[in-house]
Amino acid sequence: MRMHGLMKAAAAIAATMLLCAGCGQSDAASAGTTVADRSDGSSRSQSTNVSSSTRATDHIAGLTTTSPFDQYFLGRDDQRTVEQAIVAMNTVCMAERGYRYEYTGGLETRTDDPEATYAPEWGPLTVDWARDYGYAPQYDKMYRSSESDQTAASSKATRSVANDATLKAPSSPGYVQALANQDGTGCDNRTTAALGYDAEWFAQIGTYDTIRRNADENALRDARVTGAIGEWKACMAGKGYGYDDPRDIANHYAQSGSAHGASGVSHTVTDEERTVAVADAGCKASSDLMRTVTDVTHEYEAQAVHDNQSTMDTIKRLSATILANAQRQLATINQ
Repeated sequence: MRMHGLMKAAAAIAATMLLCAGCGQSDAASAGTTVADRSDGSSRSQSTNVSSSTRATDHIAGLTTTSPFDQYFLGRDDQRTVEQAIVAMNTVCMAERGYRYEYTGGLETRTDDPEATYAPEWGPLTVDWARDYGYAPQYDKMYRSSESDQTAASSKATRSVANDATLKAPSSPGYVQALANQDGTGCDNRTTAALGYDAEWFAQIGTYDTIRRNADENALRDARVTGAIGEWKACMAGKGYGYDDPRDIANHYAQSGSAHGASGVSHTVTDEERTVAVADAGCKASSDLMRTVTDVTHEYEAQAVHDNQSTMDTIKRLSATILANAQRQLATINQ
């Protein structure tokens, strides 16, 4: 239901994303929000000088991707530290096995932009987005990375190791087996174990996954959410469309092409798709759908945290241990 990783080849990065499992989820049901103060939006709407662009986005003003679960996982900066440690540790380990470790993805984290975060699951939230992108997920807008992040991933020592001409290229036979394997002897296996990804961690994450999934599913069954979806459906029917749920439309267009919305791949929005997307976004605004979904989800997730405080406290403790281990490993490598 949630995307923990950035779909990278290295298993290490998929593992570290669990540290920030609540940071900017792929769908609104997985991301609670603080109940927004609507007085600011109201005062803006009363002004005669408000632009059409501002009015078009008022319904998502203050919408956030933050979840009540997030405080128990590492923040973005700490998460990057762990990712940097994994890159550095894998570089050294793979060199010892005769391979040049190469991680080219950059250290990426999700943006706080609710439109980019929720669009893949729910479709466009604003008319402007609908006109520009239709139902393309726009993954390049969902994530952010910088050259400084990538540079920081490797110390001077690990960069030297990675550029060693005697090492075999990542495309060489045996590279993947040396990095990660089912026997648990790969560099990635060794690295994550050294950082603290142990049986306790994965057991707690498994419990957390169940807790959050149940909370999110219950939120979507809440009468306030089903009522808002009903309003959206009636609005779409009034525009000549017989859809039951905006997620059905998003899923339909997401499946329309294998490269649809992929980062770095050109996608041309057809006139038909744009027309549907604009109608969809307009109905989301008139029904206040996404704010209802996120506000209600926030309530259910906050209650789930309260009801499972011991599990979440344990995850917070284990996350802190992993961060401390990562900082120590980086300090050792950088000596």
